[in-house]
Amino acid sequence: AAMFISAAFAPVVGVILFLATIRARGFYVSMTSFLLAILFPTLINAMQDITGGRSGLYFSGITEFIERKTLYILVIILTALVAGVFLWIMGTKTGKILTLISENDRLTQAVGINTRKYKILAYTIAGFISGFGGAVYVNYTGFISSTDIEVFTTLYIFFIPLIGGSRVFYGPVLGALFVILVPELLVPVERYFRIFFGLIFILVIVLLPEGLAPNIQRLLTKIRLKRD
Repeated sequence: AAMFISAAFAPVVGVILFLATIRARGFYVSMTSFLLAILFPTLINAMQDITGGRSGLYFSGITEFIERKTLYILVIILTALVAGVFLWIMGTKTGKILTLISENDRLTQAVGINTRKYKILAYTIAGFISGFGGAVYVNYTGFISSTDIEVFTTLYIFFIPLIGGSRVFYGPVLGALFVILVPELLVPVERYFRIFFGLIFILVIVLLPEGLAPNIQRLLTKIRLKRD
């Protein structure tokens, strides 16, 4: 029940975030969101008597009732369901309007579409998915603290769509794989991990500003055309 309560509460936070960034555009939306994400752990630490702060809170996680392998399968199924829902949404009128808004907000407004309504819907959906994902993670670990959402973790989340490419459906998947696999490859230089990771990230953004997915897509198209 707590998982669904978390998922239901998260959209409220998402809408509040939208209202806080309503006048911002593009890069400034990301920066405002990032600053709010930095402030959130500070708020949790300030309410230490309730939240546990950095020391955190321990509780019975879902792994006490089901095996980890079963949980992994459940997460894969949930991920597939979420991906399916997103694909379905993008094929609807609402999805096409959301795509138009992401490409040209002002032009979408100019043709008489209430962009604010669709933005609130986007933040609500994103909030629900994020809240549910967070609830699954916390139930898996059986522990939660403000360190779970520290600055570097927040940066990871921002890096995923930037590296993978946010305009292609499978872009965030590639971004997530990058964020997970690169740290594993950098284990031999763990002492300088963050420096190397930062340099790799900068190189990807400079050389592939659209992300990995669009460039991979173009490369595959060129290969297919050459074969034909």
